[in-house]
Amino acid sequence: MTNHQFDTAYLDESGDNGAKGSKYLIMALWCVSENKRISKIIRDTKQQLLRKSIGAKWLAKKGGEIKYSNFPDKRLLKKMLGELSELESSIYYVALEKKGKNVDNSEKELILRELFWHKIFFGNMPKKIIADKQYFKNRKVAYCLLKELTLTEKEIKTKKYLLKLVEKEEYEKLKRDEWEHIIKIEHHNSQLNEHLQALDILTGAIFYFYENKDPILIDIIRKGNIRIKEYSMD
Repeated sequence: MTNHQFDTAYLDESGDNGAKGSKYLIMALWCVSENKRISKIIRDTKQQLLRKSIGAKWLAKKGGEIKYSNFPDKRLLKKMLGELSELESSIYYVALEKKGKNVDNSEKELILRELFWHKIFFGNMPKKIIADKQYFKNRKVAYCLLKELTLTEKEIKTKKYLLKLVEKEEYEKLKRDEWEHIIKIEHHNSQLNEHLQALDILTGAIFYFYENKDPILIDIIRKGNIRIKEYSMD
């Protein structure tokens, strides 16, 4: 399996932005092909939840959407993770320890830049990123632009990437040949996108590992076919 086959990636996060909330914020990028198997896993999970009143009530409260948060059946959660982990795909993530501080939108853009730099280090960038319509506060954001910067510090050269999120109108006016990577961004309703729902489960499992120092869920992913690339950010 190579990264070249994945033209589309899905973007999600787990944790919260507040100082008094979670200890970690996880931002993940899942490179996976359009896959009917993902839809089947999500739909089968919903059917199993509907068989019990507690699962049906939880699903109704979530608007029919599969989410990691407060998932009501641990056995079913592990089963779903096991099935998702068998998919040929790659997941890249950045784990930020918040240290009791708020994470504002500008800092989230820095995390996103680190995530993409992390992805570029291991393979090519996707052509398109799909995120929940609530992910970017400005839903008009249409492209993510990246270019490499070479920084010299104490005679040691390191590579970093400049990231710019732009609307369609701004993109049309740019000198696009100045940017090494141009990635289209699409905003989808996660309630209608089963790939985003699957990623929410995967990202939640990673979050559980960092937040609770318990590998029980992330180990399920690690034992599968998903290539998982970790990056911790202080």
